Amino acid sequence: MNETQQPNSKQTADQTPKARPVVTLALAAFLAAVLVSALSACGPSNQFHPVASSNKTGFTDPAGRVHTGAGDDQALAQLKTELAGDRANDGIDSLEKEDRELAAQILGAKIEEEAKSIRVHVRLRDQGTISFDFTEKDIAKPATAQNADVRYKSIVGKVPGGKPAQYEMALLCRHIATPKEGERRCATAMMSLKEQRGSKAKAGFILRYQEVTVLVRSPKTTPLRNDTLKRLVSEFHQARIGTLQSFEVAWGPSGFDLNMQDSELCPSGRLVETNDLDEPLRLGCGNPDTTRGLEGRMIGNTTRGELFLEITATTPGLLGGLSPESVERAFILVRQKKAPKPVAPAKPGDPASPSPDSTDDEEDDLFLEEEQQPLVPSPQQPGGANTPSELKGWLVPVDPNDPVTKQWAKDRKRPLVAKKVDEWKASSRLKGFATHFLPNRDLVHRSLQESRVPGEFALITLIESHFFIKPGYPVEVSSASALGPWQFMPRTAADSRFGLKVLPLVPIKNDKGKVIRNEANPCDERADLAKSSVAAGKYFRVLLNMFPRDPRLALAAYNWGEGNVECIGSTSAKCNRLNQKRGFSQARLGEIRELGLSFWAIHRFNMAPSETLNYVINFVAAHHAALEMDAITLDKNIAPWKPAAQCGR
Repeated sequence: MNETQQPNSKQTADQTPKARPVVTLALAAFLAAVLVSALSACGPSNQFHPVASSNKTGFTDPAGRVHTGAGDDQALAQLKTELAGDRANDGIDSLEKEDRELAAQILGAKIEEEAKSIRVHVRLRDQGTISFDFTEKDIAKPATAQNADVRYKSIVGKVPGGKPAQYEMALLCRHIATPKEGERRCATAMMSLKEQRGSKAKAGFILRYQEVTVLVRSPKTTPLRNDTLKRLVSEFHQARIGTLQSFEVAWGPSGFDLNMQDSELCPSGRLVETNDLDEPLRLGCGNPDTTRGLEGRMIGNTTRGELFLEITATTPGLLGGLSPESVERAFILVRQKKAPKPVAPAKPGDPASPSPDSTDDEEDDLFLEEEQQPLVPSPQQPGGANTPSELKGWLVPVDPNDPVTKQWAKDRKRPLVAKKVDEWKASSRLKGFATHFLPNRDLVHRSLQESRVPGEFALITLIESHFFIKPGYPVEVSSASALGPWQFMPRTAADSRFGLKVLPLVPIKNDKGKVIRNEANPCDERADLAKSSVAAGKYFRVLLNMFPRDPRLALAAYNWGEGNVECIGSTSAKCNRLNQKRGFSQARLGEIRELGLSFWAIHRFNMAPSETLNYVINFVAAHHAALEMDAITLDKNIAPWKPAAQCGR
């Protein structure tokens, strides 16, 4: 557990370190093979070397974390299979410096189609926009009945004004054989860009076109005053159709252009690691007056072609700044437009088939929907039922009718949770925890009950520390100075709400007098199971009251910090400042509650560190594993925990 407002700097066992963009050999091989395949039928100027990729776009890692990219990962996998085959390349180390620099120059790419031509626009950092006009006479290899790919030979681009540019491009289009009226023929394009003079640097990228739905919401705390935001909320309160073009550069950036079929606002921007970077959007449709005073940023995205954007309007204060400035926000949810699933005709006597509009488990994490009732009581109300139902669970007593506990049941069939449940049940860690927790179960359970916190929250100690896993109830100190079975950070533990006594760590020196590690002072009350369990119950009650709709967010806040979680939905300067100090923005928290952000939406849109996302999934899975694992008997040879004798208890 980390400080109330600071990002977590420790990692506990069973947690996956935060992912960073790394070389993805599969995607690298795919891009390289596509470029070679696209250009092999053309003249000598088209024989570009393979280009590796540092992007992990379009794929999901083994932990289930989605990476940046607006493309369809299924389509990418299909292209990889059909075009890349078994080919591979030598990876990033084989790239020339000039090739990397050209890839980094690419700021955006866009494709336009007419009846008999395709125009590609590439925006370079230092060169501006270069356009390439491909016509039927440039086709090097047309599509066939067996292959939908159309290869275009390399042509020279043009700068604004029509003069030749110093770059040439070759193009491969994955064509739609019989497009419907208004439908793009080149739904996916692979391009190779080469400098004609100088270093003759080369770069490759993929561009996709897809239809999406656009939904806009704004917090209901106060009526909007900004005309653009008011119009957006009014026109897009019900989902409307839009189009999204996304590009991914080999060994370079990725980005998107969103056409909302709106004449005043056309967001575009970069696709980044959304929980790491705050990347501003470009706003406007050629009329700067409509977007004056507006700022935008992408705060979440998925590999399914879905984006979560924030548009902010700031109005200066009146009377020369004597009154505070006002900030208004609208949130734009861009979702991939799904084709209805085919439904087989029902036979007489068969049960009714599901509606074509029904959704699977991955589609039930919608947000920006109408306001729902909180799942747990507000801080002013008594919590839980007056008379709990019969408790279940031989290891951790839980009330199956508790509104918080009911939420975990909904997640049991999620693939990520189900996989982790199996891992917990097969692990020695859970059995070791059970062995040493059973003699102390009543003490911990009673401490949580005092704060009306469900009993399964005791499993936080399983994830956070080895206190109940190794013999002797060892007190661990993390690299971030978190300590004890609940891994309380010093500032959180000493908070007046929880009141634990925090003592300096004890340095341990070697024979030469050098400090080799720090150990806990045995009288630090974070190491006291009884006192720290009472404090943990109080803290969980605070978090459950802060995030009343979704208890998973309370778990995320325990790991990542309250301020970080309440600022999910924005990486604004205000929230960045908030995370540097104590205290909470109640207005911002109100916005999050009204938007109805759920943990699974945050997971889907990559809006929190992977460590925090995995932390919550670990806990939910541990809850189910503890209920389902085979019971063990109490080992009477293991004595219950006792406080340190020297601490006066």
